[in-house]
Amino acid sequence: MNIKNDLSFILYDKVNFYEHQSTYNPNMPIRFLDYVASFYSGWFSVHEEVNVYSSKLQKLPTPKIICFYNGLKDVPERLELRLSDAFDNPKESDIELTVHMININYGHNRELLEKCGPLNDYSYYVHLVRHGVREGLSLEAATEKAVLELPDDSTIKQYLIRNRAEVKKVFLTEYDEERTLAFLKKESYEDGAADERKKADVEYVITIMHKLNMQVDEAADFLDIPKEKRPAIKTAVEEQLKEKV
Repeated sequence: MNIKNDLSFILYDKVNFYEHQSTYNPNMPIRFLDYVASFYSGWFSVHEEVNVYSSKLQKLPTPKIICFYNGLKDVPERLELRLSDAFDNPKESDIELTVHMININYGHNRELLEKCGPLNDYSYYVHLVRHGVREGLSLEAATEKAVLELPDDSTIKQYLIRNRAEVKKVFLTEYDEERTLAFLKKESYEDGAADERKKADVEYVITIMHKLNMQVDEAADFLDIPKEKRPAIKTAVEEQLKEKV
């Protein structure tokens, strides 16, 4: 659940940042802020002729930020996520970053998908998998069946067949991520003894840390653990991690 699938490339005078998400995340602008800063830092190191201390305006590649989304949450065809929404006082912000989220679930943004064969085929593949699950197949069986149901001239069918094991592992993880995280969040607060709840919280915090590459406090925020419980849980998490090391 910590798959690196983002991509950036320069085409003419634009630097394009692309990412795919199977889980709706309103924090994408915050994440892209880090991506963009890292890109320009590296770009400056290569283009030594660019002098930010010059009295003349220095030209930079224009950033375009796109996030393809095909999760289970119902979202519009296109959605703009803005960094300023994360600020306490958005209207007073002096900086902005906009992520253009494009819904690529099957049946959405047809004009775009028709112009990009691989993206269209991927959208249809995910649709076939979900249909198989709704019909009662296991997720693994549905992924196998979906590959066979793709048209022979599909731009991605042979790739999926050649890399079946790897693709299945990645797809199973991505598809199940939203459901799994929701389950983890719910399970951590089921009724039970205080000690058992604390133990569950510790285990779930560690799971989230590993799966989503988060720190202890970030995992606690994700799981909405009450602030008064966090010191004890944080201590228990750190002790358990030391034991594993």
